Amino acid sequence: MQLLLVLVRETSAASEGDAPWPGKGSLSEGKRIEHENLDVNQELSERELQILQLIADGQMNKEIARSLTISTETVKWHIKNIYAKLKVNSRTQAMSRALEMKLLD
Repeated sequence: MQLLLVLVRETSAASEGDAPWPGKGSLSEGKRIEHENLDVNQELSERELQILQLIADGQMNKEIARSLTISTETVKWHIKNIYAKLKVNSRTQAMSRALEMKLLD
């Protein structure tokens, strides 16, 4: 259900100009992820995991920025890094990979 919500909001956001930045358990700091689909020696930071969870909850960049008291540009930067580490190109792919890797609550 959450993945469906992400898909709907991602499509809606693209038409409103809030499209995600393009880019090639509990939250614990520097959570190490051992998985063949993740870049070697890459790990998601605590902030990246927080943002990934907020994306899974259906929040868009502006909402994430407000929730974490950071700029939307900072959110976009973190999302770009998440995409690179997970080797994905979209929010939908990131959610799919995160679920596959059991990164989300």
